[in-house]
Amino acid sequence: MQSILRAYGYQTLEARNGFEAIERIAQHDGPIDLVVTDVIMPGMGGTDLARHLARSNPHLHVLFVSGYTGTSAHMPEFNGAAVLSKPFSARELLREVRSLLDRRAAPVPQGPAGRGA
Repeated sequence: MQSILRAYGYQTLEARNGFEAIERIAQHDGPIDLVVTDVIMPGMGGTDLARHLARSNPHLHVLFVSGYTGTSAHMPEFNGAAVLSKPFSARELLREVRSLLDRRAAPVPQGPAGRGA
């Protein structure tokens, strides 16, 4: 996945598991716009990783990938999450990543006098 994303101009951080991802993100100087994680990983699964990261960034968008057909198409527990079922094409990956990033970039609706709705 990382090679596909980099080939299309996305900057990526790579980690072998959830614990390493937390460490890499903590050391990263700059914002994290999106986390792409497998649902099932050794040590710490993707859902636990997303929960941990959401503590400091509740609006973090997450793309879960899963080889299990029973995985929900969306995980309402996570704000702005989507699930991409394996196997998937590069085009499907790029479409989901772009969709999540575009949602993140969408302006917050404003109520009267510029206050959030």
